[in-house]
Amino acid sequence: PRNILEVFVRVRNYGTVDDKITLRLEIKDLGIRETKTFTIDEKSGKLKVFSIQIPEDSPKGNYILEVKAFNNNWHSIRHAEFSIV
Repeated sequence: PRNILEVFVRVRNYGTVDDKITLRLEIKDLGIRETKTFTIDEKSGKLKVFSIQIPEDSPKGNYILEVKAFNNNWHSIRHAEFSIV
């Protein structure tokens, strides 16, 4: 069976101009990194879905998922913990 971690990320543009944003999801302990770049219209938001394949031979335990949204002017980082059982 495939081990998939579904990650939902909502990004909001509070500015007055359209903005190009990069989302990077990383699970450092598993060597996983996925990136998406997209444009958000001014005063709007987008929901992005990542389906991250977790290697079947990954050790059981707790892991940290780091989500970074950024462009040339700013960045925001969030962390979430998940478990492989």
